[in-house]
Amino acid sequence: MNLLAIDVGTTHCKVGLFAADGTALAVAARPTVSAPLPPLGRGAPAGTCYDPEALWASVAGALAELAGELGPVAAVGISSMAETGLLLERRTGRPRTPFLPWFDTNSAGQAARIARRGNAAERFRRTGLHPSHKCGLARLLWLRDELGVDLEGCTWLSVADYLAYRLTGRVATDYTLAARTQAFHLDGRAWDEEWLRSWDLDPGLFPPALPGDAVAGRVAASLAGLAAGLTVRVGAGRAAEPPRAGYLLVDLGVIRLVLLDDRLTPVQVCVALADQPVAQSECGAHVVLVVALDLLDRVADMAQIGEIRIHRRVPLASTPRHESTC
Repeated sequence: MNLLAIDVGTTHCKVGLFAADGTALAVAARPTVSAPLPPLGRGAPAGTCYDPEALWASVAGALAELAGELGPVAAVGISSMAETGLLLERRTGRPRTPFLPWFDTNSAGQAARIARRGNAAERFRRTGLHPSHKCGLARLLWLRDELGVDLEGCTWLSVADYLAYRLTGRVATDYTLAARTQAFHLDGRAWDEEWLRSWDLDPGLFPPALPGDAVAGRVAASLAGLAAGLTVRVGAGRAAEPPRAGYLLVDLGVIRLVLLDDRLTPVQVCVALADQPVAQSECGAHVVLVVALDLLDRVADMAQIGEIRIHRRVPLASTPRHESTC
């Protein structure tokens, strides 16, 4: 049985077909096309967005390209830009907003408001995030308070959540994507209802959050060669949830993985380039902190590499420190 992966990034939408042993069988890609933000609520903000229908059409086109090669597929997995999201009307299933991209800074003022609320250290402990314009909470406050967008009857979905909804008709997210909203209580693995109500936000604005290995839904109807009933899973946000003890998380983005022991003491950093062989690694770490790493100062032409993979372990002291931009 084969596995199908859908990954929507800032520049491209990719669909990959993989054998059970991880061998890549076929990949199709489409550009992720942005557009100017349309008027929203009572405002006409500057900035860019992604049109949900155009993005869905890109993914459906890539699926159709691989339709003749799919063979028996065991499951579909979906990942995407972690913070990019939209409001979906629960009753109609129609988007109330376009996708607001992670790099748009319109909600910077709301992020500053969040930063002034309560104890910063405690908020970081609960959510794992410093306030940022990228987070779903800041986006929702911007839409409601600055533009007057009605949030009633809507759910905030990431790109991966929305694609899973289009495939299955069910609304859900996973812990890794929920953790990028600044509305998710990491220890409780649940939406932080008290925190949300302090902003006069209904916790129902967010979808059910599931573990990364949980089934978000099943393909509702045959689509581009995908059989009805096929299981769909959502997850693998760049700031992924801690793996089970004994396993090392691997992410295909431009990242540094800092492994921490159960006392939150740095253990090691793993960095490598995609053209080097990948070695399986196991460790006893209980927590993984994923930190963005700008490798442009170490690699002359990143465009020729395409991706970063885990290859080796190096002592923490031997690598320069970078401030997290996740």
